[in-house]
Amino acid sequence: MCRATVDGAIWIGHLKPKLEAGAKGIKLPAAFVLKDLIPKAIPATPAIKYILSKNISKTIRHIDIDYTGPGRELPCQEVWYEQETDAAYIYFPFHNGGMSTEQCRLLLSVYQYVATLPVKAIVLMGGEESWSNGIHLNHIEAADSPADESWLNINAMDDLIYQIINTLDKLTISAVAGAGGAILALAADRVFAREGVIFNPHYKNMGDLYGSEYWTYLLPKRVGQEMAAALTEQRLPISGRKAWQIGLCDKVLDKNHKIFAAQVKYLVTATITDNEALRECLNRKAKTRCYDESLKALATYRKFELTQMYANFYGNENYHRARQHFVYKTGNDKTTPDNIALHRQKEGLTGKLSLGSMYHFVWQDYY
Repeated sequence: MCRATVDGAIWIGHLKPKLEAGAKGIKLPAAFVLKDLIPKAIPATPAIKYILSKNISKTIRHIDIDYTGPGRELPCQEVWYEQETDAAYIYFPFHNGGMSTEQCRLLLSVYQYVATLPVKAIVLMGGEESWSNGIHLNHIEAADSPADESWLNINAMDDLIYQIINTLDKLTISAVAGAGGAILALAADRVFAREGVIFNPHYKNMGDLYGSEYWTYLLPKRVGQEMAAALTEQRLPISGRKAWQIGLCDKVLDKNHKIFAAQVKYLVTATITDNEALRECLNRKAKTRCYDESLKALATYRKFELTQMYANFYGNENYHRARQHFVYKTGNDKTTPDNIALHRQKEGLTGKLSLGSMYHFVWQDYY
């Protein structure tokens, strides 16, 4: 929302609704918060209408952005791309890294368009503060049916990742400069991380949420079954260097954002300039994807993950309760979580493996 000021204007991206005393609001996109309030804010009294007509002479203008054009047209533009020689860099600095259904679909449409360009590499730059934190919990909480919106959101996220995995004619790179989840980044061929970035490759802290995003395919492919099980069971944050040591990312670059971006572009240029090496890389990627698909189709991974997610969304209240505590900051449990309480782990009080464990999927290959 663009708000006029004395000396110009300011873009307001997010607002928290002012509610009745005692009620708690959540921060949401400004246009979303105001979409139902603007028409109701104009009284029906003729005198008031006359005064407003003198002060508000123009109707509200909705801006259309051409996402097929390179560069960022307006400050309110959430997704844009830049093309430099044979590489395209896609930026998506979503607020706090949350990706709503609409944002996932927007990013997918931009990605699909960029994939048609005559480039050799597509680089997912994300944002400097946050790269991707998965589905948008605030949007979900504000929906008429949080369960339905959760289902739409995770499917939109899966659609995006499926497209990235199946981009076989171009090199895909995730340049993770901001903190966030790891699974979307793993969909690319290579992952570059900025020094200081923290990865969270797990879901189950959100009310034993199983998670999707093809993680049962992407995570073991990167780090192996045993490490994938440990990451999802222990649910600990991982530094960029630790991620590099276990194979979760390929390179850890400079901590400074500008230097990091320059290093990414240098590495991308050096990679795509060597045509023979690039051709071998793409051929190897295509063969691997065909082989993996013959062993177990991506549709199988997705169906299994979404079966568990459906139970999370519609089968019990654990996820919904955890989401509400997270969104409204109302968690009452002051004890240290079991996954980082080493004294309780030694005492054997952590319990059996939950449904969020990698083991739950490995032994069900017949599915």
